[in-house]
Amino acid sequence: MARQTFLRIGENIELIKVSDEKHKYINPQYKKIRQVMYDYTCDILLKVEEETFRAHREVLSEASDYFAAMFSVDMKEKDQEAIELYEISPVGFTNLLHYFYHGYITLDTANIEDILEAARFFHVEWLLEIACDFLVRHLSIENYYSVLHLADKYCLGDLSEDIFKHIGEHFLILSSQPKFLMLSFELLHQLLSNDYYIAASEKCILQVILKWVDHEEEARKKHIVPLFKEIRFALLDHEDIVNLPAQITENEELQEVIGKALEYAANPFIQCLVEPSHASARGSRPVIGLMSGDEEIEAISYKVPGRETCYEQPMLTGMLYTDAEYASVATLGNFVFLVGGYDGEYNSSDLVYRFDPRNSTWIDIASMNEPRVGFGLCNTENALYAMCGVFHVITDNILNDQDTYLCTAEKYVPEGNRWEYIPSVPYNCYDLAATACNNNIYITGGITDNPEDEVPVNYNLRYVPGEDSWTHMEPMLSSRSSHTMVTHNEKIYVFGGCTTANMTVMECRTNECYDIMTNQWTQIRSSPRSFGRFQRTVAVLDNCFYLLGGMVGMRYLFEYDIESDTFSSKQCGLDFHKVVSLRVGLPETEEESV
Repeated sequence: MARQTFLRIGENIELIKVSDEKHKYINPQYKKIRQVMYDYTCDILLKVEEETFRAHREVLSEASDYFAAMFSVDMKEKDQEAIELYEISPVGFTNLLHYFYHGYITLDTANIEDILEAARFFHVEWLLEIACDFLVRHLSIENYYSVLHLADKYCLGDLSEDIFKHIGEHFLILSSQPKFLMLSFELLHQLLSNDYYIAASEKCILQVILKWVDHEEEARKKHIVPLFKEIRFALLDHEDIVNLPAQITENEELQEVIGKALEYAANPFIQCLVEPSHASARGSRPVIGLMSGDEEIEAISYKVPGRETCYEQPMLTGMLYTDAEYASVATLGNFVFLVGGYDGEYNSSDLVYRFDPRNSTWIDIASMNEPRVGFGLCNTENALYAMCGVFHVITDNILNDQDTYLCTAEKYVPEGNRWEYIPSVPYNCYDLAATACNNNIYITGGITDNPEDEVPVNYNLRYVPGEDSWTHMEPMLSSRSSHTMVTHNEKIYVFGGCTTANMTVMECRTNECYDIMTNQWTQIRSSPRSFGRFQRTVAVLDNCFYLLGGMVGMRYLFEYDIESDTFSSKQCGLDFHKVVSLRVGLPETEEESV
């Protein structure tokens, strides 16, 4: 006996796949009725062709606007004991009544059109919705044009978009079935040429297309160029590109795109500066990525704004010799850079890693010139900048551990995969924050080693690349350290951190905004006490900032809306330490397997 699969599709549809041909749909919002189908209390007789059905007026009126109107005071059928129905089949009406009385229905290839006909005739929207789902799931691969014909005949709208999404999101399963080899060229080409999410690696997609071509090689070899022009060769490993089969590499029309992909793959360090066509993941969309420094979690969760659920993908961190919780994070060209922090011995680290969200892999990047922890990190359009921090060295005696406050600053140049010094900050400092605006670098706050400075400071400095010094700008309204800082629309926003009052270190709940045009700070909404302390991480997406806070093991994702100057929060569960904004390929449907 085949194993049944249970799926929850949105809030009002549950699906049991009885078999490949038979799907049982349940409406979890169906209200159970007291009447029993065909019992002695039935008060209406309905004739459909040569068959008759007994039912309850109340049940029919509640389930269908058509019957509600029929049994209203102004219709002649109101007082009739028997009514003949036309333009529908007994099969369709039998299944319709079953749904009215029980809240579920079973669809198969034999009854789908009859049920569609009845659902459209009697204006039952839920049945139309699940009929569309069945058409997309079961029939679209083999009978794509038949599905589109039914959709047109019963005014279901254009289902082609849903069909492509379904094929993409179930690509591995569908492509392994023999019927996939019978897919039409037009359908396959549309799937590849449009930016639909496909739940498979580009290497897997390439192999499937090769298999499809080889299935009827003589008839399909004319499709090689249009199909393989839609393969995103830049997403393949260098070795996979080198080992492409001759039917691809020897085709003159494909050699240019393959050459560009080879060049892209051979220079991983500059990938953050260039994005050739076909280098982004299929179905990419803006998301918030939540990263953990916990070795046991090894996953990244992607939050799509407006959705309740997160998508979790593997993020193996075993090869990292840095404690990700204490490292600094920045993004450049849709890659995440994990910089500095502590090594495995809790010495300051100079190590740098780059995470690629397209395949969830890390690579080593050139190390900084100096190990740092608690430093400021930010990115411009083409570089990373690291400022100040602490050089911490563990000794045999914990009481003799050495801490050196740093004033040095350096810049990562992807073209040469190297770090080079820039002018030092005029004071030694750690637990500061940094951001870039118009390719200029700004740092604020932190703790200096000058005994005459307050702890922490409220300094605000700017560095213009190419100049030989930092410039003091208008200081912050509040002194703070361990805070977070972000740029949006030529304004700089500062959140949280620690401050002191009456010689006591306390959480800084005030937040502020700096206008670079006027060189002035303005206070914005303070953080509620219930938020706890913000982590030193922030991401911006659309017109909102996203911050992490709360206690260990009880992290919350906080959203600050710039226009309304308001906060909202949602528990995000795991022990996340970093938040970033990325473009990631994700499915569009919210389907849950149970």
